[in-house]
Amino acid sequence: MLTNRKPPEPEGVARSATDGPVFDALFGPIDRRVDDDVFELPEWLLGSEAPAADVWETPNELVLKVDLPGYDPKSLRLEAVGNVLTIWARPMEDAPRHARWLQMERVHEPMERSFPLSRAFDAGGSEAHYENGVLTVTVPKRAGAKPRNIAVTTED
Repeated sequence: MLTNRKPPEPEGVARSATDGPVFDALFGPIDRRVDDDVFELPEWLLGSEAPAADVWETPNELVLKVDLPGYDPKSLRLEAVGNVLTIWARPMEDAPRHARWLQMERVHEPMERSFPLSRAFDAGGSEAHYENGVLTVTVPKRAGAKPRNIAVTTED
């Protein structure tokens, strides 16, 4: 039996049984913005406002490295409450107060970031060091959480 079918669409174009593309309703506004001469990327695509951090665990401690370039090292504040370690910082002031900004891409807002910790770590015993725009925080493990070797005896 022969049917009246539309000619195939170019490869890679999804189409519905109707005349319009399937995703027009979803992507139409984005397509229009991309076609504009002035297009600003959404914030979620550029990265979050929270500074980047690497966190790893060793047998004896937890290490956090937080990128804080542009923040005033003298404004850094760390606080351990319960099992949460919180870091605060204010950006450095570079431009005069009454300057007319032509472009603003760097951080100009205070930062706060919290890291929940397992009960295995003693946040109160943390140590912090700031160098070259990177804050390194070392959180020791509690004595009971550290791995320990247990001697095995044998009968000879």
